[in-house]
Amino acid sequence: MVLFILFPGLGINKKIWELTHNNKKLIKLNFLNELKKIGDVYTYTPNVYKFEYYKQYDGKIKKLENEFKEKPNDISLNQMNIRKECERIYDEVKSYKGKFIPIGHSAGGWFAYKFTKMYKKRCEKLILIESGYITKDDSQKLIKFKTNNKNYDNITNIDLQKLTEKMIKHNNNKELFKKLYEIIVYKYNKTMGKLNGKVYCPTLFFENINISDKEHNETIEKYQKELYKINGNKIQFINMINTGHFPWEIPEYSYQMIKQIKCFV
Repeated sequence: MVLFILFPGLGINKKIWELTHNNKKLIKLNFLNELKKIGDVYTYTPNVYKFEYYKQYDGKIKKLENEFKEKPNDISLNQMNIRKECERIYDEVKSYKGKFIPIGHSAGGWFAYKFTKMYKKRCEKLILIESGYITKDDSQKLIKFKTNNKNYDNITNIDLQKLTEKMIKHNNNKELFKKLYEIIVYKYNKTMGKLNGKVYCPTLFFENINISDKEHNETIEKYQKELYKINGNKIQFINMINTGHFPWEIPEYSYQMIKQIKCFV
């Protein structure tokens, strides 16, 4: 057996793998249950993500937010340090007898990638879903976009405490969330280490191709060619059409993803 370690994307909690909604009702997803038929599964919510829920709720389904809400503890800079977070997760799973297969979605892809680099002997394979880029130039462009070119080198734990107190007091204040996530992404970048596109174990990528977004698709095509050049047949891309950033929420694509993961494993 293998242990899938699921790293969620920025601001998303662990419920993302099994629940969504259509603005009228809560929808249960099959992805996580199907994944558990392939191997064991470890999920968690980064503490720094617990101030916001996956998607916002309005009107009649406002009460559904409690299905996703988790109470945060005091957040700290260490929780934004990818290496230290990977060490913390490893301490929780290291007693597992089998191999690991990290799965990273969006910003969680950086965690999954870093985890395989740090624990090469324990990681059998890697799966990245709409992941943050793992090449230097592409990742830097993304970081600058996500942080609006701001610098947070001098941020302290006291600053974070003041910010989170404001967030608790002014619940769902978008500007406060935006600032927190800018800080998180900035610190992620600082703690990722060098990104050169090299993978440390066989890697399966799931990417969304939006047929109406030529610029995005050209970036993805260039990115994939670069990674193939660096890694050869050690990597495999599965390009999916118009699935958005959460492809497992679409039943037919969720089925295809599980099918591909079975073949990959």
